[in-house]
Amino acid sequence: MNNPTELFNTYLIEDQKIVTSKISDYHDPKLITNKVRSILEKVDARKITKEEQHERRLILWLWYHHAISYAVWGYKDKRRAQKYSSLALKYHPTNHPNKITRLLYLLVRDRFAEANTWAKTIKKENLGRTTAFKLLKFYKKGGFFN
Repeated sequence: MNNPTELFNTYLIEDQKIVTSKISDYHDPKLITNKVRSILEKVDARKITKEEQHERRLILWLWYHHAISYAVWGYKDKRRAQKYSSLALKYHPTNHPNKITRLLYLLVRDRFAEANTWAKTIKKENLGRTTAFKLLKFYKKGGFFN
């Protein structure tokens, strides 16, 4: 990698391979995404450039964002889903268009009314409108942890 953006783009490709093949597992130390997360969490953000900080934050947000889903659907682990959703929001870049992270944060805490209100603020499909309402419906049917 020659620069932080290239690291993020390479990470994103690997992340999508793992997510689409449904082999994502935050317990698997062999997965490249897990190795990258582990390395980046050890990096002192104060000692890297602003661009590097931004790309680090994007990668960590994405890792935790996807880990929420795996905690919910892979393990039915509410405690870990709550932990990962807090960390995903911590790393969620300001002004990032993704609205699903906050929705998951609310749902794994059983704050359905708040999540429903939040979902209604998602006006565009590219921000996750359809996904948000599918998640609400799935949650309402008891699909998250049952």
